[in-house]
Amino acid sequence: MPAIDRDRLQSLMQSEQKKFIDERPKSKALFERARKSVLGGVPMKWMAKGGGVFALFVREAHGDEIFGEDGHR
Repeated sequence: MPAIDRDRLQSLMQSEQKKFIDERPKSKALFERARKSVLGGVPMKWMAKGGGVFALFVREAHGDEIFGEDGHR
């Protein structure tokens, strides 16, 4: 099995995190605001362990569809 290129992995992770941030400016702003009044910026600790750089904020939901503040479905 080939060795994992850790430098490449780190570069990819940084690239994906930047993309996540760039595509979600409203959620980022809301998260920063929430951090001033809620520990960790989220109401429950497990929410801070999501896959993104910061918690996402939901604008609305219908059935199995969730729409984020930045328009992502």
